[in-house]
This record gives sequence, structure tokens and C-alpha cells, in this order.
Amino acid sequence: MKHSGEKLVAEILAKKKGGKDRKLLWKKLRNMGDFHYNIKRITEKKGHLIVERRPTTEKDSNEFLPCPHCLGFFVRSELWRHAKECPFRCQNNEEEKPLVYSAQILLYSNLHENSDLQENIEEILTGMKSDGVLKAIQSDNSLMSFGSAMLKRVGRGRLPNVRQKLRQLGRLLVSLRCLSTEAAVFTDFIKPKEFDRVVDAVKKISSNPSEITEKGCQKYSLPSLALKLGHSLKRLAEVIRGRAIRDGDDERRKDVENFILLHDTEWADKISSHARQTIAERKYNEPDILPLTCDIVKLKDFLLHEIVRLSELLLKDINAVNWRNLAMVVLCRITIFNKRRGGETSQMKLSAYVNRKTGEWKDAENLEIISTLSPIEKKLMDRLQLVEIVGKKNRKVPVLLTKDMWNALDLLNSKRNAIGVPLQNPFLFAAPSSKSGHLKCWDSLKWITNRVDLKNPELITTTNMRKYIATVSQIVDLDSKNELEWLANHMGHTLSVHRKYYRLQEQTLELAKVSKLLIAADCGMVHRYAGKTLDDITLEEIQLDKSEEEDCDEQDCSSSEECQERTPPKIKDSKQKQKEQKQSEKDTEYVCSNAKKCTRRPWKEEDKQALRTSFHQHFTLCCPPSKSDVMLQGRKSDRVRKLIEERGWTAVKYYVWNLVQQHKKRGQNMTNAKEQKN
Repeated sequence: MKHSGEKLVAEILAKKKGGKDRKLLWKKLRNMGDFHYNIKRITEKKGHLIVERRPTTEKDSNEFLPCPHCLGFFVRSELWRHAKECPFRCQNNEEEKPLVYSAQILLYSNLHENSDLQENIEEILTGMKSDGVLKAIQSDNSLMSFGSAMLKRVGRGRLPNVRQKLRQLGRLLVSLRCLSTEAAVFTDFIKPKEFDRVVDAVKKISSNPSEITEKGCQKYSLPSLALKLGHSLKRLAEVIRGRAIRDGDDERRKDVENFILLHDTEWADKISSHARQTIAERKYNEPDILPLTCDIVKLKDFLLHEIVRLSELLLKDINAVNWRNLAMVVLCRITIFNKRRGGETSQMKLSAYVNRKTGEWKDAENLEIISTLSPIEKKLMDRLQLVEIVGKKNRKVPVLLTKDMWNALDLLNSKRNAIGVPLQNPFLFAAPSSKSGHLKCWDSLKWITNRVDLKNPELITTTNMRKYIATVSQIVDLDSKNELEWLANHMGHTLSVHRKYYRLQEQTLELAKVSKLLIAADCGMVHRYAGKTLDDITLEEIQLDKSEEEDCDEQDCSSSEECQERTPPKIKDSKQKQKEQKQSEKDTEYVCSNAKKCTRRPWKEEDKQALRTSFHQHFTLCCPPSKSDVMLQGRKSDRVRKLIEERGWTAVKYYVWNLVQQHKKRGQNMTNAKEQKN
């Protein structure tokens, strides 16, 4: 064989002829050659690609991505289907979601020419802080390739995110160099034998060795950093593997693939699980503090007043400072009113606002829907305008504008040229004198809340405002799934995310609503509220404790002329005892209610015998049973449990006490009779 002397070919020839392993290795070798060929064709932008499955229709080369496992090229929409059955895929790797992301990183890291790489890196590093982390990034070519590939994938609109990822990896590289040599780079650590050292470095910069979680695991001071580094390290390893494939470095490629295998199998046990446990424990007993309603109302009044004042000031004196101040106030007003994420409203495009729907809703296709609306809803349609913008995960999310908002926005747009906003700036809330910058909602909100006399200004954030509207919406009866889904769609997330992360269980609702159910269950009265809602349970029907329970029974029974008192033993006169004795001998129970009429329900003989057997200790001690005693016997005896369900535990308690008194009286009579006889 011509290439039998090659190391990789020799390894394949050493396998059993016709065996499965040998066929798979030949396939991967062919895919590596095809990968080099396809990269060359895409770079030169001519020729045809060698793909694993030829599509039925002709497609552009941009529609194809390489499989991160076998390097074969597939149509982007079919890549997930192949990855499920790819023979080179690690069996323990169940991470399906970032498959396309991994394929793009692998492809882009091999497509960059040196000039393009240098241009992208200069753009990324220009805005970074000049320190030791920046020097570490500049000294590592693999980090710069990672940053360039990531920027090409996510676009320049997310340049700050790319810088953040690079600085996190730069901090890790600085920590690794403390454990190794000063000149080390990431290609020296993306190896199986260095995996444990990488784990130690991640722990060093994100955890405190002296602290442990409640379950005995290591506690992280920066758990989110540890989780992010785990994702970034795998992406970086894929970039290094792509360069190794392009350079024909089989030894380095194998080292990187084995490192990725270790990452998939051991990273969760050593880092991720502990970091997630730390995040979960931080939420225990942490109060869900939301903005105060009075602060929100006061802030709204302040914003309305400032919009009027700054609009008049801008008309009198047109300058960048007045324009910027008015833009910041309007930005906050829109964000707080719509409960939007700050980044969504601050990045609203000027074209989206200009092409907005201006209340002309009553066209022919909407007449059927509009006819079902109430008069106030139709009035709101005339008074509000709608702008559709891009939200999280490229969702289309709405922004509602009131008259004060769009009047201020029209004024701002009319003065853009006068204050020198570049024509190239596409943002509605553009940063003056910037071609691509925009105002930040967080900065604007912080600037405004510091100027208003609020009780808790630190709680006025966009995230807290979203949680506030999701929580207080529980007060409104959104019984229809569609109504709750409308609110979730307006906020730009799914219904499950709305319930899990945004709609908090306020302490007030916990105490007022859920506590009624718990008290009813504690009293053994849940069966009385079958088919009812929590609002149907009233405190008047629930016995809160023994003393209140006895007092209530006294008052209820005494209010009816036909009912006799049923109270625990007290010091009574002879007439009272005789009256009680006569009543107990009737062996009946009077069921009392707030109504004047009472119902008489006789006790059966088998019920009496069951009560005497179950409560024999109380007969011996001559004491009344408590609620816990009654409920305990109800769990032990089916007959007692049935009596509790039919009559209530209080009726059982007092009838047992009546039987105890009868037993005691009979014993006293027998004793007296013996004494008289003697």
C-alpha cells in the first residue's frame, strides 16, 4: 500500500480485516480528507462539496455543516438526525442542543484567513481593560481563534458577550500558568493528562475550599463562572481540534478528542453538579423581595413629569445633553410600562418604530375579532400603538406605546440630525456621536431612581419589574390558559418559564391562601371542602386550636334552645351534673350549626363498642381524649375513621367523654352500693 508507512494508516491496517473497527477508521480517514477538501472549496468559493448525503435539490454551501464527531458534511437541517446515530459520537454525551453551535465553531475556526482573524481580534480586544488577563489572551493564538469564530457566529451586535467569554478563559489561563509555566498556552492544557489540572484551576478561581454545601459538597463563591467555563472550554477544544485537523496533526487531534471525552464524562461530577447545588442552596429561605407598589406609582408620576419638562427644554435649547436626558427618561418609561427586558427596548430599531402600527386596526380582516371586544378594549386600541421588536431567542415581542411616549419619541427623532446623531446609527435610542452605539437601559434606570425619593430604589430593576407583574397577576383570575399565555407572550418567554422563574409565590399569598388548606387538613376537615376552591374555605369554619374550638362549640350550642352543652369537665353544681347525666344516658348526638334547627343522630351499639375498645385507656384514666388521640385511633380503626368522616372528630371526642363519665358514674354507684350493703 502506498501510504502504509503513515502512522494513522498503520493503525488501521493493524485492525482485523473486515472488522467493524477497521471500517469505521477508514470512514473517518476519508471524512478527514473530505473535510480538508471542502474547507478549500469554501475558502476559494468555487467547486462542489463532498457531502455524506446528497440533497434532492441544489443548495448553497452555507447550508452545509460538518458533524463535530465524524467530520462528514450534512445539510444543517438534517445534522441533528445524523448526530443521533453517528458511530463516532460519545455514548455518554447527551448534549443535543449545542450541536449546530459546535459545528459552526468547528467550521469557522478553519475558514478564517490570517487577515480576517487579525481584523476581528483587533475589534474584540480594543474595548477590553488593559491588564494581565488581556496580555494572556493576546499571547494565546487559540483564544484569538476562538474569539474570532464566536464573533463570526453571533455577529457584532453581541460583541460584549464575546469579550466576556474571552476574559473568563483569560482568567483561567492566568490561573493555569500559576500551576505550570508562564509561557504555557491552552494547547498545552487541552490534553487528557492535563484535565485534572484544568479542573483544579477552575476550582481555584470560582470556589472557596474551606466552605461546603449542606450536602457536604464543595461550595462555590462564583458558581456561574464555573458553569460558563465548562461550556467555553469545550468550545475552545473544538476550535483547537479543527486547527489540528487542518494542519494534519493527528496526535494533537487525538489528545483534544480524548479531552472532550473526559469533559463529557467527568466535568458534571467534578464541577457542574457542585456549582448547581450552590446556586440551589442560595435560593433557600431567600425572601422574594419585589418593588413596592407605592415606589412604582411614584416613579411613573416622576417619569411623566420629566417627559413634559425635558420636551419643553429640548424645544427651547436643542443640544445633545437635553436630547440624551429625554431619551433616557422615555427609554425607562417604555421599559417599565411594558415590563420588557432592558436590552430589548434599548436596542429597538428606528425602522421598527417608523413602520409601527398606528392604531389603524379596524381593517376588514380584523372586524370579526374586534366585534368580540368590550367597549373599553376597543377604546384602548385607539389610544395605544404597537411596535414589534426582536426579543430573546429571536422571538417577536410587542411594545405598547401610550400617547406621551410616542409624542416624545417623535420629538427625539425630529432632532436627531440637529444634535449630530450619525445617519448610520440604526437604533431608536441612539448614543449621540456614535455610529453603532445605543443608550443602556440599566444606566438610565439607575440614573433616574437615584433622583426620585423612593423607599427601595435598589429594587427597581427590569428583572424585578417582570417578576412583579408576573406575581401580582395571580390576583387577577387568569383562569383561562390563553389569558396566561397572552401575558407570557407579551413578556417574551414561554408559559413554563413564566411559572417557574418569574411568577413568585408571595409570602402574603402563602399565608392567606395555602395556610387555610393546611389548617383545614390539620383539623381533619378537608373532606368538607371537596370540589371547592381555596377562596371558598372561610376561617369561621376552621377550628384553629383546642381552646378556640371549645369556645366555638360552647357558643354554637348555647345559641340553640334545643342543644345541650358539650364541654370538657369543669366544676359544676349538682343540678348541672344531673342535667348532663340525663343527656348522656340518651346515647344520642345533637349536630349543632349556626341555624336554629339541630339534627338528632343516634349512636349505634357497634359504634359505642368500637369507641370503648379504641379509647379504653381514657376510660381507665377518666380523662377526655385530645384531637391527636382521636385522629390516631382513626388511623388504627376503620370504624373510628368512618365515624370521624361522618360526624367530625369533635363529635367523637365529646361522645367518648360522655361514655367515660357514664363509666365513672356507674363505678361510683357500684362502690356506694357495696358500702351501704356492708
